[in-house]
Amino acid sequence: MLKNKFPKMKMFEEAGTQSNGYNFIIEIFRYIIVFIVAELLASIPSVIFFSQKILSDPAVYEMIKKYNSGDISYDEYIASFTELINSGGGMLVSLFATAISAITIFCYCRLIEKRKLSTMGFRKNKFVVEYLIGLLIGGGLLAASVGVCAAVGAASVTAAPSVNIGIIALFFAGFVIQGMNEEVMMRGALMVSLSRRTPIAWAAVISSVGFGLMHLGNPGVTVLAVVNISLFGLLEAIYIIKRGNIWGACAIHSMWNFAQGNIFGISVSGTGKSESLFVTGFMSDKALINGGDFGVEGGLAVTVIVSIAIVVLIFTKPNEYEIAENTISADGITAEDLPTDESMTDQ
Repeated sequence: MLKNKFPKMKMFEEAGTQSNGYNFIIEIFRYIIVFIVAELLASIPSVIFFSQKILSDPAVYEMIKKYNSGDISYDEYIASFTELINSGGGMLVSLFATAISAITIFCYCRLIEKRKLSTMGFRKNKFVVEYLIGLLIGGGLLAASVGVCAAVGAASVTAAPSVNIGIIALFFAGFVIQGMNEEVMMRGALMVSLSRRTPIAWAAVISSVGFGLMHLGNPGVTVLAVVNISLFGLLEAIYIIKRGNIWGACAIHSMWNFAQGNIFGISVSGTGKSESLFVTGFMSDKALINGGDFGVEGGLAVTVIVSIAIVVLIFTKPNEYEIAENTISADGITAEDLPTDESMTDQ
């Protein structure tokens, strides 16, 4: 029954025909190397910005002195550095710098794996509509999570006393790039590469768990936070498999993060707060539900909402226009019975 819900999509079929790939151990090892290189290159602008901040801010030396003398704990030390990075545009620099990582991954897939961008999910058919729908889904899922927290008394949401729309717009642009980068990295590159020799279900799970483990170093991270982020990754993987493109998943990811940080004023994966439309206060005695210092991603509210979304998504109709030839959809329709991309008007 479930098998019919997941017909093979063109992007996965084309990836297999353009490059044979390797077994999953070699694929993961190759990808780890590419990931490290991409992250190192993307960190250069932030390192430059942060270095200048250290050299020009006497408070940094005082903070280091307090830590070395034992006056503040390691968690307080890390929290202070996180606040320093986020202040003065540091978080914006790091968001826009993720474009460097995305370009690195693009080059790897195109030049080393010999794959076209279309196999990473960048399909032309109705991509604008796909992206806009993804924005609505991402914002809706995050709002539902905050709503659960508020409904059980774990959070309160109030309007921000002042709002800088210009800064918020810049954060939206930054999260558009950052969300796309992480989807390209974990799904468009890793999951699709694995799918060439590994069952798609395992490729989705491996990329999702890897996505969760990526956040182990974030401030305030917990086991539940890693589980929730892995579940979110699985949601994104299934969405790509069902839609046959990466546009919607990029939008969901970007809007999820933007809504956390700049609509509701919640720490994004433990990285701190920034300019926002609303201020969300978490009740400290209900951190298991609201996620505490890590943010809503570390709480049971997200576990419930994302799990429900996964179940609903599994039983939604696949995008028939992206089904590979001779693959039967859940309704018994083959790709040969459907219009081709060329016969449709691109959005």
